[in-house]
Amino acid sequence: MATVKLGGLAAAPDGGVILTGWRQVEGNQKDLWVAWYDPDGRLVWERTFGGPQDDTGSSIFLSGNGQIIITGGTEGSGGDVSNHYGDRDVWLVALDLNGNLKWERTIGGSGTDLGSHLIEFRQGYILVGSSDSPDGHISAPRGDFDIWLVELDGEGQYMRDYSFGGSGHDAAFRLIPITDGGFMLGGNTDSKDQQIFHYKGGPNNIWVAELDSNFSLEWSRTFGGSRGATGIGMFQTIANTFIVGSRSLSQDGDITSDPPENNPFLYGGGWLFEFGDYGEILWDVKFAVGDLGNNGFIRDIAPASDGGFYIGRNRLNVLEGTFNDYFHAWLTKFGPPFPKYREQSVCPEWLLYPNPLTGRQVQLRWPEALTFDGEIRVIDVLGRIVHRQDAYFGGLEGQFELPAFLPAGQYVVQLRSEGKVCPEPLIIAE
Repeated sequence: MATVKLGGLAAAPDGGVILTGWRQVEGNQKDLWVAWYDPDGRLVWERTFGGPQDDTGSSIFLSGNGQIIITGGTEGSGGDVSNHYGDRDVWLVALDLNGNLKWERTIGGSGTDLGSHLIEFRQGYILVGSSDSPDGHISAPRGDFDIWLVELDGEGQYMRDYSFGGSGHDAAFRLIPITDGGFMLGGNTDSKDQQIFHYKGGPNNIWVAELDSNFSLEWSRTFGGSRGATGIGMFQTIANTFIVGSRSLSQDGDITSDPPENNPFLYGGGWLFEFGDYGEILWDVKFAVGDLGNNGFIRDIAPASDGGFYIGRNRLNVLEGTFNDYFHAWLTKFGPPFPKYREQSVCPEWLLYPNPLTGRQVQLRWPEALTFDGEIRVIDVLGRIVHRQDAYFGGLEGQFELPAFLPAGQYVVQLRSEGKVCPEPLIIAE
């Protein structure tokens, strides 16, 4: 008897679907499994790959040069697996459209290395994953478990890598190329130091960071509440905002919407939110048992052609106030429109100068006379608030002074008043 478990899927060129995961015959090891089904659900071909130890597939995509590339894992060498560096390594497998092996690569070190997915980048790929290895293809480990991005050439050969996070456990769930050539990185963390600031509480928080084209950190923000939050999926909208699907038990912090009062269970409840510039939340919605088809165990989200999105979930059966011990896969369409739980106002145009700034006196100008009564915040590239002050301006101009201890570098100045957050970048010159 054989068991098959799904890891990921991708649209096939014929309108069907290509699946990956693992297949295990009772008493034997797991093998990486790939299967192509046509639009009518008929099997086109099926393949397994692996060696003497467990090998699995977790995600799959079709590259621009017509290859099927699978991100998976391996626990040993032999058979189709050419190398093994430690406990568990990332295993990349490239196939042609007939399912024939083109190349395979093992990436990792002496510890546990996990691959989430690949994206195309320049003439090669970026592997998105996490690792606790102190060696091998991990050049600069930070803590117990790091967010780990690996730049690969067009045939999966290691070129360089980047680690992000703090001293605790950090793991990536999504990397999205953005219009300026950089990336939006989504991860989960229980760290409270190094690159992680403003931890909200609970066992872990969602951590979102914008990276430039050289993988340097531009800004970052944590999301969650006193009982934590775990990010599962993220995508970019046509308005250049981002929607995150997550699970959270919290009912405070960044979670402002409440599930229906008659829901006795919040375990694994779903939390959806959209964020804009510098991580400002635009809306959020929480749902648990009874909402969207019985449960909120979000597994992934994906955009729909009408501007809404699909939520892929495990639907847990609930009977007379108790959980039964089986799940169903469930797909739910959400929006548009979306719930605007947070009042948003359009920011007036404003100018910040001189920029770059050589002194510490910052000038502000508006095209029309207005009254500003609120707060000024200055945020560094790590997402830390390095200066804040109350301010009142009337007319066309205003000014404020930055503290002398701020070093040269990139910052964001926010004008905050009556629910509006109006950001502008600022460079302090040497």
